[in-house]
Amino acid sequence: MSPGSSAVERAILQVTLVEHEAVNREAVGSNPTQGAAIFLETFKNTAIITLNMRWAIALICGFLIWVVPATIDSLLYSYMSSLMNILDTFILVGLLTTAIACTVRYFKTTENDFLIEGVEIGALWFIMAIALGFITAVIFPAYIPRVGAEATIYTFIMGIGVFFLLVPTITIAFGYILEKKMLAR
Repeated sequence: MSPGSSAVERAILQVTLVEHEAVNREAVGSNPTQGAAIFLETFKNTAIITLNMRWAIALICGFLIWVVPATIDSLLYSYMSSLMNILDTFILVGLLTTAIACTVRYFKTTENDFLIEGVEIGALWFIMAIALGFITAVIFPAYIPRVGAEATIYTFIMGIGVFFLLVPTITIAFGYILEKKMLAR
């Protein structure tokens, strides 16, 4: 486990090691070969859980990056439709806050290749936000009133989708900074 590992990963490994010791004492007795086999199997499963946890974090964050600005837009549009600049500001603050918080959380699970991870996760979150937003605008046009019932991919991108270009910008910037910091060590 590297020094940059997150507290959750260390806790999972610690719980796994404690469980392994208890299983060894009870089930194995004095046969160290069987104990080593159980430990290796447990460690493999822990690595799979950690990898799946990163994907889960990535997908949950991608959803949040879409849902927070969409919710702000749908809740405030009827009150502020005449003040689009202020509404856009609220949407951008929600998007940026969510994107930065999710980027920080995601990079806590990353140990190397920060720039590549930044590009990949930024692309994933951008594609998720555009796809979820467009599907919602087409199926439930009242949920995203700015686009309306006549939603096309163009009207969606021009109405809301451009905001989501900030997401890969943030993740790539974080990845670049972390990569440079890692190379400086």
